[in-house]
Amino acid sequence: MVEKAYNINLKFDSWSSQCWFLGEDSPEAEQRFIEVRQQLPALAETCRNPLQFSQRAAELFRQNGFDRVHK
Repeated sequence: MVEKAYNINLKFDSWSSQCWFLGEDSPEAEQRFIEVRQQLPALAETCRNPLQFSQRAAELFRQNGFDRVHK
């Protein structure tokens, strides 16, 4: 399996962070990434702070086949 780096800018109130994820390089994975990204606004509404949002977002991406890359 060939992997691809996926990038997203997470935002919560005035906080933001650029995050990288590794996942499969395929049209299906690209579609899954888009679908997960679309779930983030609803996820943010359930979080109390940026740290909680960041952790839950990373877990959501992981559950869908994308591993967070820490620099």
